[in-house]
Amino acid sequence: MNDDRAFLDSLIASPKDAAPWLVYADWLDERGDPRGEYLRLVHDLAQRPDDIQRRRLNAVRPTLPREWLAVVEQPALLRANPTPYSANWPGIGLGEVRPINRTYGGDAYASLPAVPVDWLVRFDEMISRMAAPLPNETVPDYFYEDDATSRVMREEQRTVVPRLSAAAIDFGLRLPEQFAGFIEDSRHPFLFTSATSCYFNFSERIEPAPECPEVGLLRFYSASQSYLHWYLYLTPEGDECVVASSANVGGSWSLRQLDPYRVDSDDVSKADFWFCAPSFAEFIVRTWLENAAWYSLHTNYTGAHQAEGWWTAEVQAYLAHYRSVSPA
Repeated sequence: MNDDRAFLDSLIASPKDAAPWLVYADWLDERGDPRGEYLRLVHDLAQRPDDIQRRRLNAVRPTLPREWLAVVEQPALLRANPTPYSANWPGIGLGEVRPINRTYGGDAYASLPAVPVDWLVRFDEMISRMAAPLPNETVPDYFYEDDATSRVMREEQRTVVPRLSAAAIDFGLRLPEQFAGFIEDSRHPFLFTSATSCYFNFSERIEPAPECPEVGLLRFYSASQSYLHWYLYLTPEGDECVVASSANVGGSWSLRQLDPYRVDSDDVSKADFWFCAPSFAEFIVRTWLENAAWYSLHTNYTGAHQAEGWWTAEVQAYLAHYRSVSPA
């Protein structure tokens, strides 16, 4: 990205100014670079929603360099997202630097701190470093028990990727490699000591997304007490991002095994959906930083991952962003 560093710097300096985006797009178009089309698409979508242009954006995004997207899709820069939903991060309270009066008060997406681009580009390496110090006791006791529930949970962990891959293929989609690789490592579902008791909670099936029936929703994460769920948003063009909703759709494989008469009742048409991350990797990185930041502010609690070690600078930079914008 050295050749166009000056253009990127101009976007970062004036993220709400359309002119630098269009000048940069012209420069890329002159060189036959497909990133120019991306910049024009997000500029146009920021002016007026259009389903055809959004689907074109879904086709272009997977072809572009990950390290470049990791820069231009940081929250302060994101002009338009690849879904028909508004952008919002269901954030937790971070003490005085980000006071929230309920578990998930919501944060204007553009106000979020940037996450380390290097962590996104080298996601697999970063996750391996993050998981390395996990002690054995982070694995729930039920994994070692021999009752029906424990056996079902162990079977789900063993079969979740093949099962969801088959479900994606049946829907005309593919499971993202980073998602599959993350889930296949048995340490990763226990990677976060969640400040709000969130857990990995996989769909029984993939469901059509509201307003975009060709897009599949795959639930993978839930908050146990606030009725909030996170989904992979997978398009036929091979695009992915993460959306959140109060709707719990897609059923539950594990619950279905334990209770075959269970009936799913959530009505997607009555629920709101929000775009909350441009990729699975960014959702994981931001969620980890949020939890690490919370634990760094609440040192009387213990967890598998406190804000210490090699990630201290990143966690403190995350908090420093809020301190810099908080009223004096």
